[in-house]
Amino acid sequence: MARLAKSIKRWRREKIGDTKLQLAIIKEVLLQLEMAQESRTLTDQELDLRRRLKIRSTGLAAIEKSRIRQKSRLTYIRCGDANIKFFHIRASARRRKNYIHCLQIDEGMAFSYEEKEKVAGDYFRNHLGTSAQRAMTLDWQSLGYTPRDLSELEVPFIREEIKDTINSMPSDKAPGPDGFTGTFFKACWAKMTSRQP
Repeated sequence: MARLAKSIKRWRREKIGDTKLQLAIIKEVLLQLEMAQESRTLTDQELDLRRRLKIRSTGLAAIEKSRIRQKSRLTYIRCGDANIKFFHIRASARRRKNYIHCLQIDEGMAFSYEEKEKVAGDYFRNHLGTSAQRAMTLDWQSLGYTPRDLSELEVPFIREEIKDTINSMPSDKAPGPDGFTGTFFKACWAKMTSRQP
């Protein structure tokens, strides 16, 4: 395996080379060509060189991105296999990050789940839904504001509105993060309405 790894590294060095260095050189040459284009018209050879360098830079950027992704995976796999504790720490990091260890209150600190729940509930109960008297307000009429009746926004949806909305959706696009497309919703709507009496 060690000989194979050395052979692959040698092959990469000979066939591909240092992609970072090549990419830096290409960017520099492209910059020089663009600066030259501002003061004069580029020749056909320079335009062809610029076109080929742009194609090459795109390819090198893809190779570099793939190499970095592979390198990160290999490091993660190697560390995970060699150190089970490291693997479990990584796996439970999100839960630890989102966990609230304690809350500070007037009497001290709240550590237990019940105490933290009570502190949070009391805090939001005292701050949400309470109205304070304002010292100043806006004169809406002098600003030209006309109040509108928005009570219809609170009316429950009717079946026809839902059907019209689903039928107006693009079939090949997903309206939400779940990935279901308009075709899925239309097919489900048709099946759901065919089952109901």
